[in-house]
This record gives sequence, C-alpha cells and structure tokens, in this order.
Amino acid sequence: PSYDSATRAQALALKLVGISNTEIEFITGIQPRTLNSIYRKAIARGLNPSESKKIFDHHVEDGSRSGRPTKQTEETTSDVLSKVRTDRYGREKTCAQIA
Repeated sequence: PSYDSATRAQALALKLVGISNTEIEFITGIQPRTLNSIYRKAIARGLNPSESKKIFDHHVEDGSRSGRPTKQTEETTSDVLSKVRTDRYGREKTCAQIA
C-alpha cells in the first residue's frame, strides 16, 4: 500500500529516534520492510542521520512513476478550457450551460 508523506515522515522520525521497527509498525501501520525502504530512500535523497535528524519534504516525497506520458501539453489544455468557458461573444458560460 501507498502511504502519505506525513505518515512516512512520522515513521522515519521514530526510526531516527531509535524506536524498534515492530513498535513503529504498531503506531503507523508501516511494515518493517517498507520502513527500511523509506529509510534507504531518505538517505539516498540526502538525509544524514549522524549530522542532523531534520526531515525535509524531499526526503519522504513520492518518487516518479513510470508509465505512458500524457499527449496533451499545458498549452493545449488551457486553450481548450478557455474556448469551453466562453461563448463566441467572449462572455463566460455558466456551469449549467457548460454541462
């Protein structure tokens, strides 16, 4: 299962303090194997437990996912949305009109 960044940060903080993996699993619900993976990724992303125990967002954020990239660009999407939101006279449409 996927955990939100707050739960991952909490589990990582507990691990840095020295609490055992079984206790962390009881508190957060993250299994020890997943916890070790989160810890390894945080160290690879710049966390240095010997110097500082500060946890930043980039230490626990979601990694990039593989998959097919979108075909639409931001410019194309915004052009289409602007055309849908207004009528031919430039007036904004109501939600009922768009639906």
